[in-house]
Amino acid sequence: MMALPKGEWATKLRTMRHYNAIARRYDELYGSEQLAKMKLVEQGIRIEAEEVILDVGCGTGLLFDLIAPKVKLLIGLDISFEQLKIAYKKMKRFNNVQLIRADAEHIPFRENIFDKVVAVTLLQNLTDPERFLREVIRINKPHGECVITALKKKFDKDKLISLLRKAELDFRFLEEETKDYIVLCRTI
Repeated sequence: MMALPKGEWATKLRTMRHYNAIARRYDELYGSEQLAKMKLVEQGIRIEAEEVILDVGCGTGLLFDLIAPKVKLLIGLDISFEQLKIAYKKMKRFNNVQLIRADAEHIPFRENIFDKVVAVTLLQNLTDPERFLREVIRINKPHGECVITALKKKFDKDKLISLLRKAELDFRFLEEETKDYIVLCRTI
């Protein structure tokens, strides 16, 4: 694995520590808000039984109940060990969910293996959102879909559109009446 610049590592470490610290209270603090976003995500994409989906920034596994019963395989990826410990308890209800601790900007999977990638409330925690989008394109199958949410207080719409265009993604906004932009993207 490549060495990260000192400032980038410090930011990632802060993010890990923050989410580790709030892991036990995360669902109580943010669960209903996150589930509302996830339901909009679920409604915005067509999910098929043979699909393999990556939930990047899966946190405590709130998406599992909505998606796992409908797909072949759901992989949750998060950088926070404590969040993944809680997700592990939820994962046990399913035989098609796996977890991995990894950095969203350096996803440890080969190219073209996921049908869909979901990233809810992740973008604002990244040191390099462009690198993350390049990773999504790399691991997604050709013409695969990804759904990304971006907090409006961190990303104005023009900044988000510019980021998505630079990544050369086809995209459309699914929802704009929440605290987040919810964007359906397709790899070209």
